[in-house]
Amino acid sequence: MNPRKASLTFSAVVPMYNAELYIQETLESLCSQTYPLEEIIVVDDACQDQSAQIVAKWMEQTSIPIKVIRNDRNRGVSYSRNKGFGEASGQWILLLDADDVVDQTLVETHVQLLATNEATHAVLCHSAYRQIDEHGNLLPGITQFKQVGPHEILGYEFVRNHVYLSGTSVHRQTAIEAGLFDLELSHSEDWDLWLRLAQRGGFLYINEPLFTVRRHSSNASSHIKSMLDGERRVLQKYRLEFIKEAIHRRDLPIVINAADYVSVLYRLDQYEEGHHYLKQLIAEGHSSASLYFFHGLYFVICKQFRQAATSFREALKQDKHHGAARNNLAAAWGCMGHKEEAIQLLQEVLSDIPNYMDANHNLTQIQSNPHVTSSDLKWTWRELRPVLLQYSG
Repeated sequence: MNPRKASLTFSAVVPMYNAELYIQETLESLCSQTYPLEEIIVVDDACQDQSAQIVAKWMEQTSIPIKVIRNDRNRGVSYSRNKGFGEASGQWILLLDADDVVDQTLVETHVQLLATNEATHAVLCHSAYRQIDEHGNLLPGITQFKQVGPHEILGYEFVRNHVYLSGTSVHRQTAIEAGLFDLELSHSEDWDLWLRLAQRGGFLYINEPLFTVRRHSSNASSHIKSMLDGERRVLQKYRLEFIKEAIHRRDLPIVINAADYVSVLYRLDQYEEGHHYLKQLIAEGHSSASLYFFHGLYFVICKQFRQAATSFREALKQDKHHGAARNNLAAAWGCMGHKEEAIQLLQEVLSDIPNYMDANHNLTQIQSNPHVTSSDLKWTWRELRPVLLQYSG
């Protein structure tokens, strides 16, 4: 089915569970779109608060049709979103969580983006976004990506999920054909779907913050291990050669593609294969901060901290602002007993990146623990994003 139509129709799907504090603001942002939605489908996942009553009251105040589907019991967001896809009539589905808000021009901007890229078989539209805390206070920075070609997006997505679910529009029929959200996944279910969509068409991106994500104090780092486990389960669905080919199709220098492929290998615990690949590239004369950063991580796994420190120093020769290499170099120094050097470096890192959780933890440990060990410290396993609110790796 070709997603190009003379007049595109959009349905919003909003899973809702105990969202009484925010659902009204979410619905208000959807109902005020400059390009009207065909409908809003709210999937009530057995709420126990006043969310349903707030939605019912809002239905009386808007001309946008709001359809409420109530699950017989709490079934989770993937089941609820899939249910919404099945009930929607729009050609495109705007996905939104019940505590987030969208700019009033979001749908119109997605329509314009599709109209000006008719030669691209686009199956997903997304944008930059801002973040607020649970009290509605705007957090610093804008999370951004970039437009890449249809042949590249799968490789970019294998390395890191660049598409935030809330505020993203997907072509309904293509998503259904791709299998929708995997109910067996409790984490990374959105990334899992994006990978399948990226094999079917291109992603369109607008570099403007067109939606706002609400961050809660409970969703920062407490689920890191579960998230990493979920990512591993998703990656294990694919052959390594398939992942490698997708990453190397990106229009980037070989050192960047290679380092990113090694980052995926490490997430799959394929450390020896990653180390062998890095050694080969370095022997061929390739050099970058990323190559040496991942080289150092191999030695961390082997508890060879002197070699790890050497690799992290090489990374910093290439890029003196490489935050993850600076944190890990300080951690290696801490394990080697060089406490003063480690503390000084961590203080410098935190001066530049105040919310860097790994560095904060390591500084406290090295200052207070006379015999710090590797297991006491936090090693950062991925290069930092440009916008860093809190980071634990």
